[in-house]
Amino acid sequence: MNKSIYDKLKIIGIKTLRCGTHLFSFYPIKKGRVLLSSYLGESYSCNPKYISEYLQKNYPEKFEIVWAFKDTNKFQDISASKIIKYKSISWFYYTITANVIIGNNAAMWIPRRKGQLIIDTWHGGGCYKKVAADNKESSELAKYRTKISGKEVNLYLSSSKYFSDNVVRKSFMYDGEILSSGMPRNDVLFVKDINFINKIRTEIAAKYNFSSEDVIVLFAPTWRKGRLRSEQLDISMVKRAVSSKVGKSVVVLGRGHHTESGILEKNVIDVSDFPDMQKLLIASDILITDYSSSMWDYSFTEKPCFLFTPDLEIYEKTPGFDRDVHSWGFPVCETNDQLESEIYHFDQEDYLKRMETHHASLGNYENGTACRQVCDYINKFANC
Repeated sequence: MNKSIYDKLKIIGIKTLRCGTHLFSFYPIKKGRVLLSSYLGESYSCNPKYISEYLQKNYPEKFEIVWAFKDTNKFQDISASKIIKYKSISWFYYTITANVIIGNNAAMWIPRRKGQLIIDTWHGGGCYKKVAADNKESSELAKYRTKISGKEVNLYLSSSKYFSDNVVRKSFMYDGEILSSGMPRNDVLFVKDINFINKIRTEIAAKYNFSSEDVIVLFAPTWRKGRLRSEQLDISMVKRAVSSKVGKSVVVLGRGHHTESGILEKNVIDVSDFPDMQKLLIASDILITDYSSSMWDYSFTEKPCFLFTPDLEIYEKTPGFDRDVHSWGFPVCETNDQLESEIYHFDQEDYLKRMETHHASLGNYENGTACRQVCDYINKFANC
């Protein structure tokens, strides 16, 4: 079926469902019921996960925590009051009756009822590549969903003033309340306890069978049409350069975007199935990405991040950037030779100064207290 026709049919279906939803308004909203999903039911991860766990730890037995997944069999061991199938009849019922609904993908298109708090945490911080309405690659259906979601959500979380102004207001077409809290998933990146860090390194090393004493390089490119595969990155060079710089053995982990299959390369350990990206960032000594907002998260660890961007000229045109990529402060490497040189000549003190400038220029809101701020807001709303 033609994509344009498919989008139009889907939009008609959404409009019909939105109208039909009002027929079920006799179901009462249950105070304290919290419905969560991450990446449209794909995983137990990101900001919703950290909000869920904070609520259960700090407000024990006060909230009914309901998680929705496309494949419920994969998540039977998580801590929740109830697990339901995403976009099932049960999900529809809990969407209608939840006091609080939390997601991270700007996809709330069922009409919000009076007495509901709809939180969109989004899944990227900082302000880098264009998304949603500003992304020329966005389909008609995606833009329609963004527009509807902007009407139904009544609280967005923001990681920086620049993100609020240029993504939430402009790209998401949202004019409601914004909580300038930072991202809940980033709170753990402010924990500097070496025992905490080593425990996570040991967990990941044991799962993927490498030594936790190795220098860990994480390669995590963003999604793209015509994806950046790991074979475009000279893995042998990366290992050689890093090992020469620090004098230790090096292992390279590869993580694909959540919408894609894993990184396929014999010299890379594929960790795409690891459920928690933040743990990978904590464990890693170096991050190599391209335009992924994981660079924003990682910048708070104060560890080196390099941008490997062989398709920069193409990406600048579509989808494009909110600000010049060279203004972000990370080393930008369009070739493997440039990346090798940047690794050899990396200066930690200069890098930290550039990160400080980067955070200030975006109006950073991250300080390690996002979970507390968001959950305090939820608790206050539930008590109204």
